[in-house]
Amino acid sequence: NVKTGYVLFLIVAIVGVLLTMGFMYMMIEWWNVQTLWARVIAAGLVYIWSFSANFIFTFKEKQNVIK
Repeated sequence: NVKTGYVLFLIVAIVGVLLTMGFMYMMIEWWNVQTLWARVIAAGLVYIWSFSANFIFTFKEKQNVIK
């Protein structure tokens, strides 16, 4: 269903934004990482999260069709 896929995609994106903010806060405030490096690390971690979550949840139906 297209609507379900869109909602799942939005949920993954919203969680990604929250993870980015959380990682940035932890690295800058708790661990004293420079802002530039905190951004790079947070972006990398959230990229992995976003790709994995969309692959597992959002595009799950299409995976079964291909197999």
